[in-house]
Amino acid sequence: MNCSRHPNQGAVAKCVNCGVAICSKCTETTSVARESCGTLCIDCYCEHLREVSAYCKKDAKKRLKRIIISVICYVFGIIAVIVGASSLPSGESSALPVIIIGVLLCGFYTGLTWKKAAKESHEDYEREHGVTYKVTADGNIQRESGFFLKLIFFLIGTVLGVIITPIRVIIDIKERVSDIKSVKTFNQMISEAQNV
Repeated sequence: MNCSRHPNQGAVAKCVNCGVAICSKCTETTSVARESCGTLCIDCYCEHLREVSAYCKKDAKKRLKRIIISVICYVFGIIAVIVGASSLPSGESSALPVIIIGVLLCGFYTGLTWKKAAKESHEDYEREHGVTYKVTADGNIQRESGFFLKLIFFLIGTVLGVIITPIRVIIDIKERVSDIKSVKTFNQMISEAQNV
């Protein structure tokens, strides 16, 4: 049996995905994916790289969105804190609420991600132990939503977000750069494999 891509070469393996015969040159070209996917033909290998590349692109877009929202909230929060703090010496009664709003804005996006983590934790608990119900004051039965857990996580995440947000933005920027480099690398690998 000969290789489906190189008819003059004898086959040494079959693609685990589509079953076509592949030669040693093809198996060498696709060896990068062998540990995670098994032996692949060039076409299946390129398709796999396209999927991974698409995932990295999607991740890079999510990170960019998170960076933009975090920076906007943080900048407006810092401005509000500065405005509020500058009003403190004059004794304005509106200074403290402005500072509180500024702090909340600085950590708002981090608070949202912590709330999401609490929601996922509550859903995991429900999957493992079943849904919890409570009886309300008027005698109705209501599903426990984990509202207070989500609220507490949101508030703690928001307050800690004042410190965490700049660190997260720096990490997200580094990860986004890494994702973009990975996409370029995968595209180059696809191009090289298609020329084999």
